[in-house]
Amino acid sequence: MNTRKTVYSGVFIALGIIIPQIFHYIGGPALGSIILPMHLPVIVAGFICGPLAGVLTGILTPVLSSTITGMPPVPKLWFMIIELAAYGGLSGLLYFKMKMNIILSLILSMIAGRIIYGGAFIIAVNLFGINLPPALGVTGALIKGIPGIILQLILIPVIIVVLERNMKNGRIKNIKRKTQ
Repeated sequence: MNTRKTVYSGVFIALGIIIPQIFHYIGGPALGSIILPMHLPVIVAGFICGPLAGVLTGILTPVLSSTITGMPPVPKLWFMIIELAAYGGLSGLLYFKMKMNIILSLILSMIAGRIIYGGAFIIAVNLFGINLPPALGVTGALIKGIPGIILQLILIPVIIVVLERNMKNGRIKNIKRKTQ
């Protein structure tokens, strides 16, 4: 990763800590699991900075947030690390590396991220005999997160287009899509 990607990733990590706190302040921790505010900057990091930065942002954001704010709590933290690393890495791989369009990259990343989350949940429950609360379950998380999923489908393409337009016009220092 070059210096510019590292700095941008740091900004996305900071946003991934701050934005959820705003939602928690407004509507409590339950609003975070409905709106999924930590997902937004992580997915955008993958789109803008590439798969490696996306994975690292996906890992560091929930870890630092949990350390600083206590949210997400353990055991949800472990599943969010896996899910967000998948979102950041896959969005970067599909869009940044494979040059898929924004919508297809986003949808495929979101589907794969949820499948990976579900797989991690099933493995933890069955392999380790962990008794996890039903709210962490795959179906519960998916249904509860529908508003956040819709928000991601609306906001992320707009954010990417605006950021890329500003990079192209020189208002923001550009990270070339062809490098990683």
